[in-house]
Amino acid sequence: MLTIRGIETLPLRMEANCRNAFAVAKALCDHPDVKEVFYPGLPSRKNHHIAARQQSGFGGIVSTLKEDTAKAARAFVTSMRLFKMAESLGGVPHETRLAAGVRDSQPNILWNRRCS
Repeated sequence: MLTIRGIETLPLRMEANCRNAFAVAKALCDHPDVKEVFYPGLPSRKNHHIAARQQSGFGGIVSTLKEDTAKAARAFVTSMRLFKMAESLGGVPHETRLAAGVRDSQPNILWNRRCS
């Protein structure tokens, strides 16, 4: 029963999720500490035209590249109040992850795969 109730509002929640992620991505583009923003909904992204053709929305995951050291990246992530460290991106809460080379334990590496 809860699944059926949740499915009824899923399109509205996904629309808000995509809209909010786009707003965050745009704001991060102007942040002085952010070198690059990875979000397929940004028209400035290299493969935006492919995502726009294949998808009806661009999702809620935004990733950034900062110029900081690994130590600064850890300090940034641990200082967050709204987001928490994530082992999986499959949950409901706000989550953040550090990329390979920044974490202390190898099993927690975030792998990225580029589609051609």
